Amino acid sequence: MNYQLIIQHLQSCGYSVSAANVLARNTIEVNVTIGSYTITLIHFEVEEITSMPSFYLKDPQQFPRLAHTLSFNDYNLASICVNVTDSVSVNYEVPTLAFEDSLKKHIELLTKCLTDPVENKKELLREFLASWYSE
Repeated sequence: MNYQLIIQHLQSCGYSVSAANVLARNTIEVNVTIGSYTITLIHFEVEEITSMPSFYLKDPQQFPRLAHTLSFNDYNLASICVNVTDSVSVNYEVPTLAFEDSLKKHIELLTKCLTDPVENKKELLREFLASWYSE
């Protein structure tokens, strides 16, 4: 997959995007400001997309505990669970649009968590309760 085209597309959408290397793997990094926070989202490059592209939150310890994230302290990353309630169709011939849509969903979720502490706490408690009942 041509990540240079994806980077150029996301830059044309106004995102601060660059190629990077994280954990000895090729990645793209997206820097976004949400409220008083500057966040970096990491996407590990893949040969081809088979689902919506995923992004990880870099340096999760610098933020309050966020709902819908799972920290991997050894890697200084957190996965972000972006639930897609509507059906998603990935156009494999235009992966740039899949990256744009996925990035928007990740940023929207993080914006809710970082700018509304009451809603974030409510979601954390809901996640805890769901996990508790699954045991």
